[in-house]
Amino acid sequence: MDTCRVMAHDVEFYLHKANAEKVIKRYEGSASLNNEEEKLLTAVRANITFSYTDYLMQTGEREKAREEIQQLAHDNSLNLYADTVLWLKFLYHQGIVNHHRFNIADNKASILRGYDSAVQGYIISARSQRPLYKAHFLRLLSAYLINDSVFSLANNHDRAAIRYINERNLPDTLLPEDLAKRSLKEYLTLNEPYYSARSWCTLAQCYFKLGNYSKAIQCQHNAMATPMLDSMPDLRASVSEQMSLSYAALGDKPMSDYYRNAYLDYQDSTRQDRALEARVIALEEKTVRIWWLVACAAVVFVSLIAFTFVLTYIRRKREKRAKETRESLVALEEERETMALKYEDMLRTTVEQRARISVVSGLLPLIERLRHAIHSDNLDYAGELATEIERQNTLLTQWIKMKRGMVMPHIDTFPLQEVLDIIGKGTTKSHTAAVTITIEPTTAVVKADKTLTVFIVNTLLNNARKAVGNSGNITITSKECREEKWVEVSVADNGCGIDEETLKTLFDYKKQTAVLQESNTTTKYKKGSGFGLVNCKGIMDSYHKFSSIFSVCGIKALSRVGEGTTISFRLPLVVKMLIACLMVLYTPRLHATPHYLDSLYQCNIDGRYEQAMLYADSCNEYLKHGGSLHTEDSLWLYNETAVAALALHDWKTYDKANYLFTQLYKKSHSDATLPSHCQQMQQRVMIANIAMLIVILLIVAVVPLFWHMYLKHLLRYRREVQTERRVLQEDVEKTTREYEALHLRNNILANQLSTLKHETMYFPSRLIQQIATDDKASISETADYYSLLYKQLSTHAIGAEVAAYTFAVERLALRSVFPEIPTDAVVIANRALLRYLRLLLLRYTDGKHLHLTVTDMQEYLSLAVKITHTASEEDYLVMRQIVREIGNAAHRLSVGIALQGNTITVVLPR
Repeated sequence: MDTCRVMAHDVEFYLHKANAEKVIKRYEGSASLNNEEEKLLTAVRANITFSYTDYLMQTGEREKAREEIQQLAHDNSLNLYADTVLWLKFLYHQGIVNHHRFNIADNKASILRGYDSAVQGYIISARSQRPLYKAHFLRLLSAYLINDSVFSLANNHDRAAIRYINERNLPDTLLPEDLAKRSLKEYLTLNEPYYSARSWCTLAQCYFKLGNYSKAIQCQHNAMATPMLDSMPDLRASVSEQMSLSYAALGDKPMSDYYRNAYLDYQDSTRQDRALEARVIALEEKTVRIWWLVACAAVVFVSLIAFTFVLTYIRRKREKRAKETRESLVALEEERETMALKYEDMLRTTVEQRARISVVSGLLPLIERLRHAIHSDNLDYAGELATEIERQNTLLTQWIKMKRGMVMPHIDTFPLQEVLDIIGKGTTKSHTAAVTITIEPTTAVVKADKTLTVFIVNTLLNNARKAVGNSGNITITSKECREEKWVEVSVADNGCGIDEETLKTLFDYKKQTAVLQESNTTTKYKKGSGFGLVNCKGIMDSYHKFSSIFSVCGIKALSRVGEGTTISFRLPLVVKMLIACLMVLYTPRLHATPHYLDSLYQCNIDGRYEQAMLYADSCNEYLKHGGSLHTEDSLWLYNETAVAALALHDWKTYDKANYLFTQLYKKSHSDATLPSHCQQMQQRVMIANIAMLIVILLIVAVVPLFWHMYLKHLLRYRREVQTERRVLQEDVEKTTREYEALHLRNNILANQLSTLKHETMYFPSRLIQQIATDDKASISETADYYSLLYKQLSTHAIGAEVAAYTFAVERLALRSVFPEIPTDAVVIANRALLRYLRLLLLRYTDGKHLHLTVTDMQEYLSLAVKITHTASEEDYLVMRQIVREIGNAAHRLSVGIALQGNTITVVLPR
C-alpha cells in the first residue's frame, strides 16, 4: 500500500486495502489465534490505518486522516503501547495529522498535541536505538519548528523539550536546520532514498527561511537526484514547488515559471480521481477474457481442420524445402558478411568524427587564452596562439568535408531578442564605418533552435555585408502575425541586388555554386561557397518534421538589381499561441465570474504583478461579502494569486494561496465511488481467472494430440534448420539498425562540423592580420565575436556526440588482429577498432608488416611499433581517438599512444 501511495497508483492502493481488510475480517474475533497471531493481526490493522492516513494526507483530506488516527487511539483492543514500533508509528502519524501550517492561533491545542507526540517519539526512538524512527521524528520536529509562530508556541509550552532536542545548544533560529541535517544524516546512513529526499526538502525550507536561496536550490537538486523520482509524483511535485520558490527568490523568473508549471502538471498525477481508470481496467479485463475464449476456440477449430493438410504438405515438400533452405541460408550468410563490413566501415567513420570533435573541443581553450592575451595587451603571445589556432583550423578545414548534411534542431522556447543581442555584439566587427547596421528590438517569443537561429541571422547578415560592400545600410527587423502565429525576421540591405536568374537558385547549393563560378559581375553577391543559404533552407525544412506547429517555417528572398535585397525567414510565435490556448480554456468561465478574474489573469500575463495582487484582493473581498465562485474559478483565483505572490516574493501570501489551490484541486477531483469500483473490478478479475482456467484445460486436452501429429515434426525441423535461419536474420537486422543509426548520426555531425568551419574558418587569419597592424580595439572585438560564435556553433556538435555511442568491447586475443605478435596476450577492446588501428599503423611502415615489441604492464599491454614512413597528422589523431574509445569503453583510463622518434607506442587494457 505504501508503494502504491508513493507512486500515486490510487486504484492499486484501494485494491490492496480491500484485500487486507478481507484478511482482517476473516481472522478478527477468531478464538483459535494464539498470542503471536494476535500481535500480528494487531500490527496489520494498525499498519493499514497508518498507510491510509498517509494516503489521505497526500490527497489533501487532513480532517479525515485526523479522524482515522483518533479512532485508532480510542480502540483499546489494539494495545499499541505493547509494541514499540507500532507506538512510534502512531506518535509519528499523530504528529503529522496535527501539523497545521495556517491559523496557528485557532489550532493551538491540536498543534501542541502533535508537537508533544513528535518529542515523545524522538525520545523513545533515541533510547530504544531505532535510527529510522529517530530520523522521522527529527524531520517532523524540524517541520514544526521552522514556523516562527509554532516555535514560539512550543517554547512557551515546554522549554525543556526544546533544550533536550537542541543537543548542540544552537541559537533558536538555527535549530530547525540542525534537526533537518541530523535526520538527513540518519537517512543517508540507512540508505533510505525516499526519506532522504524528504529530508533534503525540509533542509531546503530551513535555508529558504534563513534567506540562503542558493543552498536551498542545492538541497532541492539533491532531492531531484533521488533514484526513481519520476515514479513518485507527489514527492516530485513538492520538490518542484520548492524550486519554483527558490528561483523566484533569486530573481530567475524563467526557471521559477518552469518549476511552477511542473508542479501544476504533477498535481494531476497525485489527484485521487481514478474512477475512470478503474472502469477502463475492468472493461479491458472483460474484453481480454472474451477474446481469449474466442481465440482459443478458433485455434482448436483451425488446428483440427488443418491437421491433415499440414502433414500432407510437410511430406510432399520436405525435399524441396530442404534445398530452398540451404540456398537461402547461403544468401543470408553472404548478406550478414556484407552488412558487417559496411557496419565496420561506418564505425571507422564514427571514430573519425569523434577525432574531429576532439580537435574542435581542443580549440575552445586556445580561443579563450587568445582572448585573455588580447585583453591583457600581450599581443606577442596572442600572435603565437592565433598562429597555432590557424594551424589547427587549417587541419580541420582540410579534414572536414564541406557538404550539405542533415540538421537535428534542439527545440526550445526563447525570446527572439536574445538572438538579436548576440548578433548585435558582432555588428561592429569586420565592416567599415560607412556600413550602418540597424537592429530593431522585438518582444516576440519563438519556438526554435536558438543556436541555429543565431546561425541563420548571422549568415544573412554576412551576405548583406558582401552585397553593400564598403558602404550601405543593413536593417534587421521582426514582424509578428498573431492570427497565423508566426514571427518573420528580415535582413534587408541597399546593396547591389540579385538578378532574377540567380534569385531562383539562391537556396540550391549546386545551381548557386555553378552560377557564382560562371559570373563575377557586380550585380551578384560576392563570390562564396553558397553553403550558408543552403544550410538555412535545410534548417527550415528540418523543422517541418517535428510538428505541425512548425508548418509556418520557411525562408524567402526578394531582390532587384541595384536596389538591394531582403531575405526573411519565419518561426512559430509562442506567447500569443499559449495565451490563445489558455483563453479557450477559460473563456466559458469568464462570463460567469467577476471581471476581476480576467484582469488578474491579464496582469500576470503582462508582468504587472502588483496590480494583479490588487485584483486578487478585490476577488477575495467579493467572496467575503457573500459572493460565490465555481470550483474551477476558485482554482483559477488561487493559482493566479500564487503566481503573482511568487513574482513579488510575498512568501506568506504565496504559501496560503498555493495551499488553498492544492487542497481544493485534490478535493474537487476526488471520487467517493472509487473503492466500490475497485471491488467490482476484483469480481471481474475473479470471473476472468475462472474463464482462463477453463481455456487452459481445453488447451491441455488438445496438446497431446497436437504434439503427436504435428508439433514434434515441426520442432525437429526448427532444431535442424530454422534456428540457424533466425540467428542469421537477427544478426542482419541488428547490424542494419546499428548501421543506419550510425549513418544518420555521422551525417548530422558532418553537417554541424561543416557549418562550424564554414562560419569560423576565416577568423584566425583575420586575427593574425589585425595583430600585425596593432589595432587593439579591432583585435579585441574580433576575438570576442569569434569566441562567442565558435561556442554557439560548437555546442551542438560537442554536446550531441557526448555519450552518443559507446563502442562494445570484448576479451580477445591480440594475435587474432595482430598476427605479428608472438605472445598469447589477451586485451579488452573492440575488434573493428583494433583492425582499423592496425591499418593506420601500417601506413607508418612498409604497408605489409609491423615490427612489434610487446611489454607487459600488469593491467595494460604496451605495443611499440617501429616506423619507416611518415603518415598524415589526421591518421595519428584517429589512432589517438581509437585508443581513447577503447579505454573509455573498458573503463581503463591509463591507455594512450605516443610518437617518439621512430617509434609509436600504444598502451591497451590487458
